[in-house]
Amino acid sequence: MTTTEQLLLPREDADPVIADVVIGVADVLAESAGRLVLVLRPLTGGLLAPERWPRFVRELAGRGVRRRRQVGEAALRGYRFVTPVLVTDALDRLDLPGIVREVLAEIDLPEIIRTSTGSVASESVRDVRIRLVAADDAVSRRFGGRRDTAARGHDE
Repeated sequence: MTTTEQLLLPREDADPVIADVVIGVADVLAESAGRLVLVLRPLTGGLLAPERWPRFVRELAGRGVRRRRQVGEAALRGYRFVTPVLVTDALDRLDLPGIVREVLAEIDLPEIIRTSTGSVASESVRDVRIRLVAADDAVSRRFGGRRDTAARGHDE
């Protein structure tokens, strides 16, 4: 287990450290504050509006906003650092060649290639024929020759 893993995932029988006390207190306070706000909001209506708070409460709120922003930024940095590591770890655990073999076996790739190649070839042949007819018409107009209209399948 790495040092980071040991810090983030302590053993069940690990001795608590002071940080565990702080985390526990913060958890209880946050949970209690959330419950209190849910209970009081319908009862207080406009009394909870920040402009009605005493100055020291607004200052505490400002400090809380700044701290929340700092914690959010730190959490985002941690997320951006950890996510690539987690994704790489997850991908390393996958048997990608085996998955590819299974998918290719399921979708019958040779048949898809045969089908798509045939349709692409048909479209190409049709495109070449249309261009040849247009070129033949251009030559006929330039040199005054007459084409056999029955061969083209329509009347001039």
